[in-house]
Amino acid sequence: MARTTVDVLEPRQKALVICGAIHYSGLQERFKAHGLEVVVLHVSTEPWARNSIMKSMKEGFH
Repeated sequence: MARTTVDVLEPRQKALVICGAIHYSGLQERFKAHGLEVVVLHVSTEPWARNSIMKSMKEGFH
């Protein structure tokens, strides 16, 4: 996924990549290895994430 995204980006172009929590650190490392700035947002910690589904994400699925 990282390689494909890097290959299609034009200089100074930005991309939004959405992935699961298990995958973000690996993708983050790959994008940074290509010299790209990476911002990681965890949806479950956003102020608007107050409903029961988001709460269960914070606690982990059982």
